[in-house]
Amino acid sequence: MRIRLTEPTFIHKPPHACIVNLVTVARTPEQVAGERIREIRIARHLTQAALAKAMQALGYSWIQTTVAKTEAAERPLRLNEATDLAGVLGVDVSYLLTPPLTGLSAVSQDFRELLRLQEITEQLDAEVNVLQEQFTRKQEDLILAREQYGEVLERIRAAGVVQDDYGHWTFPEVGHE
Repeated sequence: MRIRLTEPTFIHKPPHACIVNLVTVARTPEQVAGERIREIRIARHLTQAALAKAMQALGYSWIQTTVAKTEAAERPLRLNEATDLAGVLGVDVSYLLTPPLTGLSAVSQDFRELLRLQEITEQLDAEVNVLQEQFTRKQEDLILAREQYGEVLERIRAAGVVQDDYGHWTFPEVGHE
């Protein structure tokens, strides 16, 4: 825990005056990361054990208690762990290390996030439109192929070729002169 002392503040109360040092508690990077990890893990509906398993898949020897201690800032978080953990949680590593903003800073961050999500939405809309056009073309191709199949099937049947219940084709006997 880091303690930050501010300049003395004078409090005047008649008939006495006293000097008070305001003490603010600044969270350590481990505490900030731990809070963020827990916040994201819960939002993603992950258990501590599930998060540990995901980290194990990346080669870390994490277990449920490793996640618990990391969230509680009771163990240091290495940079390579933070990077991979951010990837597992689907966030930028800077998000894990940055305390939540308040006031105008929070609004500014929310606005940047809104613009980022708008860009993603527009990109996905464009991709969906392309896929819908491709789907429509494939449906048209399928209709045409079925029509052609039917025409060829009719010609084959007109020639006397028969298909039995097992899918075998029987051709008419051709006489030799």
